[in-house]
Amino acid sequence: MRDDFPATTPTSNAGAGQLLGSRTSYLLGACALAATSYALGASWLGDTTLGLPIGVWIVVGGLGCMEYANRQTGAVPRDARLRLPVLPALLRGEFRRLSLAGAPPWATDAVELVRQVLTIPFGMSPRSRASGLADRAATHRTGARLRLGLEMSRRHADVLTESLLMRLAPDVSLEVTRIRADRQGGDPARLGLDAIVRSGPFASARPGQFSILLPEHPSHPAAWTDWDSPRPLSYPSVFPARIDPARVSCGGLDLSDERQARLLARLVEAAALLGRSEVRRRSPSRFSPRARMGGLDAPGGPLELVMMRLAQTLRIDWSDDATDAPGACSAAARAVGAWLTTVEIDAADADDRQRCVELASRILGGETEALLQVGAARIGAYADTEALGTLTQAFRQLVGSDGGVPDPLPFILSELELGPPGPLTLGRIAAGLALLWAASSHEHLAYLRDDLTEEMRYAARFVGNDPDHRLLLEVIATLDRLRTGARHVRLGRAA
Repeated sequence: MRDDFPATTPTSNAGAGQLLGSRTSYLLGACALAATSYALGASWLGDTTLGLPIGVWIVVGGLGCMEYANRQTGAVPRDARLRLPVLPALLRGEFRRLSLAGAPPWATDAVELVRQVLTIPFGMSPRSRASGLADRAATHRTGARLRLGLEMSRRHADVLTESLLMRLAPDVSLEVTRIRADRQGGDPARLGLDAIVRSGPFASARPGQFSILLPEHPSHPAAWTDWDSPRPLSYPSVFPARIDPARVSCGGLDLSDERQARLLARLVEAAALLGRSEVRRRSPSRFSPRARMGGLDAPGGPLELVMMRLAQTLRIDWSDDATDAPGACSAAARAVGAWLTTVEIDAADADDRQRCVELASRILGGETEALLQVGAARIGAYADTEALGTLTQAFRQLVGSDGGVPDPLPFILSELELGPPGPLTLGRIAAGLALLWAASSHEHLAYLRDDLTEEMRYAARFVGNDPDHRLLLEVIATLDRLRTGARHVRLGRAA
C-alpha cells in the first residue's frame, strides 16, 4: 500500500528520533514564552477576550498558522488530525501537573485548553470547530472568576487588595487589577470587568468617598439603584426578592483604618457577586467573559457565604460604634437587613440574625423599613413580645408619614399560601399586616379584617399550629387599637 506521507528526506530523518516533535516543541516554547512575558510585566496577556486570555489565543493561533504552513508545503496530509503522537501519557498526566507549579492562573488554563484542542479534527467545519472549542473551554474551567478594577491611588489600591479575599467561595475566585490612567472613567461592561471601585474625582470631590460600579444593561436593570439610598416604601422594598445594586456609594471611609478597609472589601465582594447573577446577564454566550454562574443563590452557595461575611463584619466591627459608623455602613446595613429577613438561611442562627438586623436598624437610625425587618427577625427568633413593640413603633411612623404605601395584601396572601414554613415567614406576614393597616382606609379595614381572618383560619400553614395563628390574631388586634387611637387623634386635631 502506498504511504500517504511524502518520502522522507535526510533532513526529516535526522529529526525523526527526537523525543519531542515540532508541534510539541512549539507548544512548550510558546507557553513558556507567554508565561515568562506575563511574569516580566506583559499583563495584557492575561486580559480576557471572548472568554479566554489573549495568551491562549496567541498560542493556539500560532499553532494553527504552523499547521497551515505544513499543509501548504505538503509536510502532513490534508485530512490528518492535529494530534501529538509523542508522549501521550505525559500530555495526559505528568505535563498537566507540572504546568500547575508556580504558573499564573491564565497560563495553567492555557496549557489545559491546548491539551484539549489537540484532539479537535482539522477537517471539521469552522462552525463545528468553534462549538467544539467552546465546549472544551467550558470543561477545563475549574470555577468562576470575578474581575475587579481599581481606580484609585496605589496606596489605597494596595490596602484594599490586602483586605479582599481572592477566593470568595470554593468555586469563585477574585482577580484584581489597577485600571490604567488612559482607561479610567469607563464603563465596567466595556472593560470586561465585574465591578469598578473608584475614588477621588471619579466618585466625589470630598476625600474618603468611594463608589462601586456594576455592569448594567437597559434590558436587564439592577433591582436597587444604590444601597446607600432607601427605595420607596413598599412590601417588596422591605423584603425584596432581589438586592443586586447598580452602584454602591461608600462615603466617609478612611482606608488607613483596618475596620473600614475590611468593610469596603466585603461590600465590593457582595456587590460584584450579585452583579453576576442570572437576571443581570444580557447574553448566554459561552464565549462571554461574564458568563452565567450556576448555583449562585443555592443553599450554602457563594452568595450566602459572601453576604454572611458582610453581616458578620458589621456585627463584629461596628456593634459598639453603630451611631458613629461611616456612611458605607448604611449601605451595608440596608443590604444585610433586607437579605437576612428575606432569605431562609440554614447557616444563620435565629439569634445571630436578630442581632445583625437590630444592629442594621441602629446604624440606619430606626428607618421604617429597618424597624419592620427587626419585627420580622424578632418573630423569627421567637421574641414575640419585643416584636410587637417594634411593629407598634413602625406603625406609628407609617401613620405619621405623608407618603402613600402600595397595597401589600397580594404579598401577604402569597406568604400565607406559598411562603416557606418557619417563624421568619410568620414575621414577614406580621410586618406586612402593619403596612396594610397603615395604608388602608378605615372603611376598607372593616371588611378586610374579616377576609384576612377567614383566610388564616383555613391556611394550610396554620393547621395544627395554633400558636402561630394566635400570634397573627394578636398582631391584628394590636394594630386595630393603634389604628383607632390614631383616628381619634386625627379627628381631635381636625375639630
